Amino acid sequence: MGRVYKAYDRQLRRHVAIKRMHTRHGLSGDQEGLVRARFQGEALLPAQIADDNIIEVYELRHIDDELFIVFQLIPGSQTLLERMRQLERAGGQLPIDEATAYLRQALQGLCALHAHQEGLFHRDVKPDNLLIYESAVGEPRLKLIDFGVAHIPDAGLTAAGDSVGTPTYFPPELFPTKRGERVELDHRMDLFALGMTFYYALSLKRPYPSARDLQSTAEAYTTTTPVSLRSHRSDIAAGLEAVVHRLMEKDREAR
Repeated sequence: MGRVYKAYDRQLRRHVAIKRMHTRHGLSGDQEGLVRARFQGEALLPAQIADDNIIEVYELRHIDDELFIVFQLIPGSQTLLERMRQLERAGGQLPIDEATAYLRQALQGLCALHAHQEGLFHRDVKPDNLLIYESAVGEPRLKLIDFGVAHIPDAGLTAAGDSVGTPTYFPPELFPTKRGERVELDHRMDLFALGMTFYYALSLKRPYPSARDLQSTAEAYTTTTPVSLRSHRSDIAAGLEAVVHRLMEKDREAR
């Protein structure tokens, strides 16, 4: 939804990140209004929740009819996806203790988000939207980022059944049944996506190998059983595997 720049705040004497909203030509007035509202929501949600595991937003600026979000810049940070790609190239694996710390903090951040307002959920949890870094004492830390497509009740930006987000991390309930029925999504969509994310982070594999396009993904997620996480990596404890698989339960009541 925008491009991010590194900048320096001369008044507060600190480096910050600035996200500039993409200018899209050819949009109708309603479409442009929706894009702007979602961009503003990306700033407002983290600013209102103020949790250690959610990126800190400093301000939302309007300059010459353009929108900018000024937020926390964390030196040495990268997305979990960037880390995964580095490990894939190097033939390495994410240490279990580190992955467990990230998973715990991601759950804490989502709990803070979901508790802030009934019916509020991120809607696009994935490795790209988890920012990881080391604390001052070398501990693994994580923050949720990018709230641009979050479902905000009564905001009119998305309906709870809309297919917004990234299909690889869609929950089974998002795909229509053979009778064309869909259920209204809720915060448990985020839990499924988090399970999918950490299955990949721990194994560098996907739980549903047959999922290649939207149709095969829908079939795999709704009718087949995910491959055991420990079949890819024997040093994963049974308890950790159970947590990840529970997050990926097809029945959202079991997540």
